[in-house]
Amino acid sequence: MRRPSVLFCVIFLLGVAADRWVKWREMAEMTVGQSIEVIPYILNFTYVRNTGVGFGLFAGVTWLPITVTVIVLGSVAYAWYRLRPMPTLLAIAMALLSAGAVGNLIDRLSYGYVVDLFDLAFIDFPVFNVADLMVNIGCGMIIIWLLFKSGAYFEEHQ
Repeated sequence: MRRPSVLFCVIFLLGVAADRWVKWREMAEMTVGQSIEVIPYILNFTYVRNTGVGFGLFAGVTWLPITVTVIVLGSVAYAWYRLRPMPTLLAIAMALLSAGAVGNLIDRLSYGYVVDLFDLAFIDFPVFNVADLMVNIGCGMIIIWLLFKSGAYFEEHQ
């Protein structure tokens, strides 16, 4: 296995494990709706069950986020196949995106909702989880790669 492949696998597995562990602890130690102040006026842990997607959109429509997740994972697999050799930054980004997508997919298939925890007290923002963080960081990294690195990559690999 080449280095980007190993990196992808390690980040993916650690990401899914971290997401599952945090959600397991939350469900074992908190009740739905319970909020614990962690950093006053900045961060609370709030146990929320989200049946929708970001910002509570499409609440109760489980087929839509599952379909989007399958499309995202298929797109990652296709990009992995097409972009060889895989740039390291892109491998990390796709591992984070995939781990987050799978973490939330496991929730949707297991419970019918996504377990959320992190509640930013200083701003009116939806409660989110580790998987959401990984998806957003991975997407941000992909955007950075597309803006600043993809041109050189494609010129080099034509």
